[in-house]
Amino acid sequence: MEKFDFEKAVKELLACKKIGGKDGVLAPLVKELVEAALEAEIESLIADEILQGKKTEETDTIEKQSNPQAVNLSFQLQGTGKEVSSFK
Repeated sequence: MEKFDFEKAVKELLACKKIGGKDGVLAPLVKELVEAALEAEIESLIADEILQGKKTEETDTIEKQSNPQAVNLSFQLQGTGKEVSSFK
């Protein structure tokens, strides 16, 4: 990404070049600002999704541990000595 050249912009303004618009003096600065804002927004959304995913995992774990209807049944099959567990 090309950095905005303030010295060049001042010279162009002093030469009465157009300020706004697609080819204006400030067009590269506006482009740079918009790209930086979009990049920050994308990074923020990604960070929120990551944090939300961690919260969801933590919430699921807490709900499973604190749910009174979740019953852990554990018993041994007769004659096999194998333990069978069931989560409801």
